[in-house]
Amino acid sequence: MTFVTIFARNDSQKIILTFVLNFIILINCVGYAPPLIHANHVTLMEEGIGRMKKTVGTHLIIDAWQASPALLNDPEWIRETLIQAVEAGGATLIDLCVHQFSPHGVTATATLAESHIAIHTWPEYGYFAADCFFCGEGDPVKAMKMICKALQAKEIRTREIKRGFEPKIEQREFMPQIIEGT
Repeated sequence: MTFVTIFARNDSQKIILTFVLNFIILINCVGYAPPLIHANHVTLMEEGIGRMKKTVGTHLIIDAWQASPALLNDPEWIRETLIQAVEAGGATLIDLCVHQFSPHGVTATATLAESHIAIHTWPEYGYFAADCFFCGEGDPVKAMKMICKALQAKEIRTREIKRGFEPKIEQREFMPQIIEGT
């Protein structure tokens, strides 16, 4: 596992930097920008602006209930759980940010070379929501299984989304819409 340290003055800056890094990684996975992070496992575009050849990754969305309230409210347990999930999924951790809310609840984001894992807990309901997006190498299913097991969830709903584009959509067709919509 490779670690990259991000220096920030406070948790807010760290969260912003984490999401910016995540965005840069995503951009490089789908080929909108010159490669800052090389992803040789995905061949996406033909000769510059061209057609997508395959999906760019798998995004899992998890809702889990009847999890241990004590574990859901323990930021160190959540931190260790995400580290174990990254290892189980065969991913590369870039940064990990964990925030404890008052009076209860934890939010954590793991920025990965492959994309991200995020979790938000509601200990008072024994519930957590998590998502895991891997582009390229790694196994997001193994990562999510580790999280659900570590937090002792008894009821789990998982949705899988294949990320990417239809083969007929060209990059220049949708880029102006994204810019105009901001």
